Amino acid sequence: EKGGMHWEQLLADVEIQSTSGGGETSQVMWRSLRNPASAPWTTQEVEEAMRSRVACAAEEVKGLRGGPRVAALMQAQSLELAATGKAFAVLRKGGHLGVGSPLLFGLRCLARMSPAQKIEAVELYRAEGLVVGMCG
Repeated sequence: EKGGMHWEQLLADVEIQSTSGGGETSQVMWRSLRNPASAPWTTQEVEEAMRSRVACAAEEVKGLRGGPRVAALMQAQSLELAATGKAFAVLRKGGHLGVGSPLLFGLRCLARMSPAQKIEAVELYRAEGLVVGMCG
């Protein structure tokens, strides 16, 4: 816990599954870094958790400058997400990461990304009106 608030840290992991037609599908599963033995979260579960946090925070800070974006940033801090370039690509392809995406405000760590993916990530955050810095 940090400051009396429960924190959860989830790492996006890409699982590749074979299909009956001989093809493959990629699915992102989110694993807890605090409790690795726990069952993984689906992307839909993580999105719902982020939406709930954003909705609660929006009610609490209605009058603040920045409105819903400020609220989203404040509340998303209790759920930290990390993803690799591979997971980022699968999430983007599946429509789970974009402007207004509930996952966007929870992502704190992006690793092993190509230069093009880094530019894409920076542009997503800037489209939300945020100031962004990228290392590496």
